[in-house]
Amino acid sequence: MELDDIDLALLAQLQMDALVPARVLGDAVGLSTAAAQRRINRLRASGVLVETSAVVSPAAVGLDVSCVVEVRLERDGADVVDRLRQRFVDEPSVQQCYYVTGGADFVLIVLCEDFVAYEALTKTLFLDDPDVRSFTTMVVLDAVTTTRRVPLDPEHRHRHE
Repeated sequence: MELDDIDLALLAQLQMDALVPARVLGDAVGLSTAAAQRRINRLRASGVLVETSAVVSPAAVGLDVSCVVEVRLERDGADVVDRLRQRFVDEPSVQQCYYVTGGADFVLIVLCEDFVAYEALTKTLFLDDPDVRSFTTMVVLDAVTTTRRVPLDPEHRHRHE
């Protein structure tokens, strides 16, 4: 789908605050409320706008331990990768999961109440699984940035070229 400047402006606004009314969005980009809503609906239907969600503070709900976990597999079969991929998706403590190249096969972002809960999770997800060769845990000391906002400004995207 080809995105024009108005689409990008709408997406930028929605990334900052998904609860902004269509009337306000329309005013910000020079469209009527109905036209802004039609564009937003088109962005959703085409898969450009993937979800609308609230960001919850992990610490506020008792999830005080954040870890980055590198997982290395014993063997690289499609069946193993698919099974583990689904297992990580189904585990509520796994906030993010990436299938990656390099030394690890997966990189996970994991949230737990405490280290006792994390240790129990490692037994379930890694130690008891014969297809997991090893895993490395990095405990997060400070979440410097955790945004999932996509850079939409063409100048920003090409700044490093």
